[in-house]
Amino acid sequence: MAGNKPLLDGECIRLRRAALGWSQGDLAEATRRVDPKQMGLAVRTIWDAENRRPVTRRTQLLIARALQIEPEALQRPAKPTVVSASTREPIKRSSSAPIGSRQGPSGITGLNPVLAAAVTLVVVAGISTALWLRYQPAATSPVSDGQRPIAQLDDAIWTINGSPARAALANLCIPRATIVQPTLSFSRTLGLGLTGINGTYEQAGVQSVKAFRPPFTVAATVMATTITAGVFQLLITNNDGGRGVVVDGAQGGNGVFTGLFYRSPDGPGRHWELRGRLSGPRAPALSVWYRLIVSVDASGKATVGAGPEGAELRRGSLPVGTGPFYVVLSQGSGAHGPGPNQAYWRTITISRGNAVAALPTWQLGRHGLQNVTAFAN
Repeated sequence: MAGNKPLLDGECIRLRRAALGWSQGDLAEATRRVDPKQMGLAVRTIWDAENRRPVTRRTQLLIARALQIEPEALQRPAKPTVVSASTREPIKRSSSAPIGSRQGPSGITGLNPVLAAAVTLVVVAGISTALWLRYQPAATSPVSDGQRPIAQLDDAIWTINGSPARAALANLCIPRATIVQPTLSFSRTLGLGLTGINGTYEQAGVQSVKAFRPPFTVAATVMATTITAGVFQLLITNNDGGRGVVVDGAQGGNGVFTGLFYRSPDGPGRHWELRGRLSGPRAPALSVWYRLIVSVDASGKATVGAGPEGAELRRGSLPVGTGPFYVVLSQGSGAHGPGPNQAYWRTITISRGNAVAALPTWQLGRHGLQNVTAFAN
């Protein structure tokens, strides 16, 4: 009976789907990948769920699994609350005002329609999700100096080859790596492009300006488009590079350093040794989104995970200490190379408790994204 079927929160589904850059068809395909029977859902069923039509419990479970959120978050809609990064207090927003518009003191400020992306923290049924909502500039949007707005690294949140990053990255190789200048690019659909490693024993990366104290979880989605060495690395490090962990995605000269794996050091100036594997000896597939996670609890134990987006992540754990830790997005090479490497980082979030904040990587023109590193200390 329809009365016994759940009515899902269509807005929650649409916003989370938009955060992943998915269409309804993409979400339907994602449900097939997480369905043990590999049947998935039809696009029409996704439409029904988003428009509060009665659906089955199976539909609810598959959509939640594909979106990587709790099933109950879809069934108990709650009025969204936007959290201010500067005050950490909820801000009221008129329901008629579009997310990302200028609203003055009572709403989100500092965002502009020319932004390629806007970041909002939405709390739904007690589950917090960092959402990336992408906007195309309107035809009448102002531009800088008669040209298209210029995208640049959001230097309120990130710096290139910061001191902690250099200390850590140099010891990812034996002999010590040469720190080189990365080449950055910015894509509305793919995110931050990182390349520049084109030789042996080279490392480069962007590091968070602020450090974070545990407990926290850093999660990222990344895709390799060209790979000959360590094409993507999600790393946390303390100030001297002697404590931390890195999750690698690489094509190495042998099976040991090919695939997804994790490494950590035993102290300042020490080599970051291999600690465990998160995949077989196969290089990350090109043009496939991967999800990487580094979670550190209050005791200093880290849990890492990696795998294709939508699939169950393989995990490992190790002690790393209590930090504080900087977040680094990087790439590098050991003896294997030279050759081009390019990866795109689509989303980076950091969570603490039930609150999740996005770490935007870039800004457009003079209108920067909100700094939502609310948990930095």
